[in-house]
Amino acid sequence: MTPAPILVSGRAGSGKSTAVEMIAARTNGRPINIGDLLLNHLQNEGVSPTSRAEVGPLFIQRHGPEAIAELMRACLTGDVRVIFDGVRLSLTCRAIVAQLPKSQVWVVRATPENCRRRLSNRLRDTGVDATEIDRLLERASTYDREQIDIECMANAFLANDGSVECLAHQVDDAIRTHLASHS
Repeated sequence: MTPAPILVSGRAGSGKSTAVEMIAARTNGRPINIGDLLLNHLQNEGVSPTSRAEVGPLFIQRHGPEAIAELMRACLTGDVRVIFDGVRLSLTCRAIVAQLPKSQVWVVRATPENCRRRLSNRLRDTGVDATEIDRLLERASTYDREQIDIECMANAFLANDGSVECLAHQVDDAIRTHLASHS
């Protein structure tokens, strides 16, 4: 039987990917980045988004938001827990939880200032210029309403103050608290 997935959400730059890596390592799970999943699907169709920020909106424009949950469900095979990184839509969370009630929704929280700093540093390291950084941050803020809705259905919250050690302790506590009784 396939273990119920963990859906990890949070603002851009909050530390979702770091938390997902920790969760996957501690649960022998398989991390899947939603943006990569959507991008691969688009590229298989011969579509190349102009930037990472365009992937989600372009996918939704072509297939509708419901198709994200369908792609995610297709990843749930075998006996390895999947940890989805970067769930942005509450509709997606509701669809997965409706089909698999033991699914977990975990939210990584960080202050807007810390998110902006981490995202800016990450993007600068990849050669993205300041104008594109501002554009990506603006696009990311369009998901703030969705984030509030997702937080209303969350099983766990991980506060990321920038300390990897603190985040690791929170991940360990969440695993102990939320997965021991929901396996």
